[in-house]
Amino acid sequence: MAQVAYESTALAGTGKQGKLKCGQDGYYRDVVIGAIGIHNNAGQFYDLASAKKFFDQQSDLMNRIKGGHVRGEYGHPKRHPGMSDSQWLSRVLSVEETQISHHIREVRLVEGAVKDPKTGKPAVGILAELKPCGPYGEALAASMENEHENVCFSIRSLTNDQVTPARWIKQMRRIVTWDFVFLPGIEGANKYNSPSLEQVNLESLAGNYFTEQTIRQVAEEVESGMVSNEHFAVDVRSLRDELYPKSFKASPASLNW
Repeated sequence: MAQVAYESTALAGTGKQGKLKCGQDGYYRDVVIGAIGIHNNAGQFYDLASAKKFFDQQSDLMNRIKGGHVRGEYGHPKRHPGMSDSQWLSRVLSVEETQISHHIREVRLVEGAVKDPKTGKPAVGILAELKPCGPYGEALAASMENEHENVCFSIRSLTNDQVTPARWIKQMRRIVTWDFVFLPGIEGANKYNSPSLEQVNLESLAGNYFTEQTIRQVAEEVESGMVSNEHFAVDVRSLRDELYPKSFKASPASLNW
């Protein structure tokens, strides 16, 4: 009887097996969690220039990483029925303790680590050192150790989107974290693309938009004490002041994460 078999061919011909090396401290190294200067799977382009500044040593993101404060969740946040726009933005900006799956100890940019799926040209990869932890840490660890299972990550960020006749450009405004997801927002942001995958022994990301009014409302709630700023992974007040000075004009006037 004729049979049809479906199997993973992601590593076929690469000389690699699907298992990342884990250090004695429990951290996986050189995990590709994202990329910049690249089109995502929706065909939108992540601008390189606006994103690179977040990887400067004195940036808010790098200070949070150096302080040991950057964790990611199992899955991106979901908007539940009845959530107001301000409640939804607050959720996007926060990392829930009950959903944590990993801690990110280090991130770095590596030229040519990934390829743009639209153009085929090399792009800048975001590589991380991360360790499974929290309520979903065991689930992530099991997936990382399973050589037949790919593991994907997706950035959670705020961007100012500009639509031009040539393409849709996403300019990075804040990086919240990177979450453990089933399918990556950017091609290549997964375990199988990591340069540290063990060699085979031959003897063996729908957009959600936030208006200026929503961002201002959440910032005002923080200032009034209605919402604690400690709840957020980024400072929403500085975000408001940076994005919406009197002279700021956005096209469109929205943010997409």
